[in-house]
Amino acid sequence: MIAHHNVMTNIVQNYFLYATFRHQDKTNVLGLLPQSHIYCLVLVTHEEVYAGNSVILLPKFELNMLLKAIARFQMEYIFLVPPIVIALAKNKAVVDKYDFSSVKYIMTGAAPMTEELGNEVSELFPHTSKPIKFTL
Repeated sequence: MIAHHNVMTNIVQNYFLYATFRHQDKTNVLGLLPQSHIYCLVLVTHEEVYAGNSVILLPKFELNMLLKAIARFQMEYIFLVPPIVIALAKNKAVVDKYDFSSVKYIMTGAAPMTEELGNEVSELFPHTSKPIKFTL
């Protein structure tokens, strides 16, 4: 069991860690991952709200719904898991139909991901920094 104090401390730690690339303007971020998982609970559900950003929640993963939401809400920060990254990489023709110039940062987590896959997604979202890979 994780104590409330531990979660709150982690939210503040991450907020200041990622402050180096955050813009002063508030933005929309993707809220697609299960909020019962610590990755989404801390980094998306709590930290992004703490930072003053709006979290756009999607009810489930559907590729077209995801792509439309990213383009429509001009999301800058996208938090994904490797299976979704794989779906993006395998559907390049569909992804290329949308304007993702707003996307500046993609974070992946909760499972290992290859460097090759990260490079493929970087090509789909050319305005982003290289995806960060970590395992929770």
